[in-house]
Amino acid sequence: MAPSFNLATEPWIPCITLDGRYIELSLRDALAQAHKLRELYDPSPLVTMALHRLLLAVLHRVVDGPPNVPAWRELWSAASWEAPAIDAYLGRWHGRFDLFDSDYPFYQVPPMGSDHHPVSRLAQEQASGNNPTLFDHHTSHAPEAISGAEAARRLVTTQAYALGGGVSKPFNLSDGALARGVGVLALGDSLFETLALNLVQYGEHYPDTLGRSVGDLPAWEQDSPEEPNRSGTHPHGYLDYLTWQSRRIHLYPEGNQPLVVHCEIQQRMKLVEGILDPFKPYVRTKERGLQPLRLRADRAMWRDSDALLQWSTQERGRRPGTLGWLAQVLRPGSGQLQGLAVFGLGADQAKALLWRRERLPLPPEYLGDEGLVEALQRALQLADDVSRVVYSAAGRLVREASAERGQQVSPLAAGRGRRAEQGYWAALDAAFGTVFAELPEDRTVIDGEPLYGHVHVWSDWASDLRQAALDAFSSAAQGFDSSGRGLQAVAVAERQLRFGLGDRLGEYLALRA
Repeated sequence: MAPSFNLATEPWIPCITLDGRYIELSLRDALAQAHKLRELYDPSPLVTMALHRLLLAVLHRVVDGPPNVPAWRELWSAASWEAPAIDAYLGRWHGRFDLFDSDYPFYQVPPMGSDHHPVSRLAQEQASGNNPTLFDHHTSHAPEAISGAEAARRLVTTQAYALGGGVSKPFNLSDGALARGVGVLALGDSLFETLALNLVQYGEHYPDTLGRSVGDLPAWEQDSPEEPNRSGTHPHGYLDYLTWQSRRIHLYPEGNQPLVVHCEIQQRMKLVEGILDPFKPYVRTKERGLQPLRLRADRAMWRDSDALLQWSTQERGRRPGTLGWLAQVLRPGSGQLQGLAVFGLGADQAKALLWRRERLPLPPEYLGDEGLVEALQRALQLADDVSRVVYSAAGRLVREASAERGQQVSPLAAGRGRRAEQGYWAALDAAFGTVFAELPEDRTVIDGEPLYGHVHVWSDWASDLRQAALDAFSSAAQGFDSSGRGLQAVAVAERQLRFGLGDRLGEYLALRA
């Protein structure tokens, strides 16, 4: 009997129930029971994001849209996805969701006759080929065997997060749709609400740069997919993009369960440049124009919260298209939006170095008020200004003690400055949460123009910045040379720090008077 694992009916999607239990559900049950689930959750943030996009692609087909705001609100008001519509769609394409189908294996191609690789190649966080053993202890010489459920999760994630840069056929490897830059999901109180909040308008011109055409189909509906093109291929539309097949993959099942140990994997579809992903924030660069905001190991995502929220018309970049859509459909004060989840993969060329999942609360006022976002940008810029004061003062400390009075910062001074700066930012996590939540509430209208943080928010934020800077410098000075030169160096550097803080924060601290 031929092996089979059908994603429409077999449990494989990891979910958390409303009472906190972990369960795995089929594609059908995850959608039909979404209102009874708290969230879709996998320990890997890459898997979590990739599976959300797969579910959204299915939903867009099930509901045929939504084409406009009233249609979306009608879906939201229903409070659950219609099980008969889900069953009808999955029934129509049932065979295409089989992981081991002989003709159309899900998200794969038939056997290619190429070299077999360990299935660990389908997990960025595991050891295989160029990837270092960062997150597990398997190696290419001791390959693991994984279940059909695990293989399905890795398969979907690889198609989305595959990294370019390696040698392959028919041409060298290129990035998957999510490989660079962070992805953002709007969060609701249940999986149904989260999926609905991210189910953007889908029509001829929506989302922009993608839209909808006659040929726009998810991967499993495509009878004759296009051939790989080394110059790049433009997706036929949004559904083609959401299910973009960046790799030619074939899984080899073993045994009756079945298990997967080996796979074939090669380059498939290369994306053309210029595609704007609705789930990504973008920043504008002088050299390359709009580029996706990237994950950085030394930088918490709240420091880029202005990039997540900025208007498309602003010079600095553009927010995720999903947030622009929510600004249209959400009613003020409805409490529909609970926050944002940010997912990212950090990589150096073809090597995965880190991955991260962060959750940010999001007062809905930020979606529809450009002046409020500008106030947030001002608060973050103030924090950046103070960080430079801290860095400079910590570097001055080392230079004074070592009598290095030149303009060139020594490696030792730079290192102490970076550590002080890191301590400063770490101390601000909770304080930023407060200013982020309170800015929309501290609204004053003067001459018809709203001003945010008119008094107490700015003074409180400035006070928090000042204290974090002083504490970070104090930590940098601890254990420093206690000689006369060392003590004098601390005094000189601290004087520079306090002068810089007064220059940057004086007007805000004065608001308390």
